[in-house]
Formats: sequence, structure tokens, C-alpha cells
Amino acid sequence: MRTNVDLTSPSVFSPVVFRPGFNHFEKINATQAWSLFFTGGREDKALGLSPTVGRFYNLSDRHSTLRDRSYRG
Repeated sequence: MRTNVDLTSPSVFSPVVFRPGFNHFEKINATQAWSLFFTGGREDKALGLSPTVGRFYNLSDRHSTLRDRSYRG
């Protein structure tokens, strides 16, 4: 099988946040932000493209923060 992917380019294996085509101050959605967080900046589409996943993690994080604040230990 032949592909036209250039695996010799240094940006192929570098984190996505350091690739030339990524950071042009474009807005990213919550799913991309969580993907970058979970992969250590290596991939912005690890969780897929659906905005629902990002909303789920945002709500989960907000819920745990509110729960932690209400706990007086």
C-alpha cells in the first residue's frame, strides 16, 4: 500500500501546538481544548470532532469544582 504522507517532516511527530499550521490565534472548541489537555498538547482531535464531548468535560469539571468548594472536611 502506498501513501502520500511525508513521514520525514519534523512536524509529524511534534506536538500539534508547535506545528506551523496550528497556532494562528484561531478559536478552538472545548473538545479540542480537552484533547490537547489529555494528550499533553500532542493532538487536538483525540476526542473526535463532536462539541458534545467538550461540553461533557466542561460540565464534569464544573460539577467537581462546585462539589470540592462545598466540602468543608
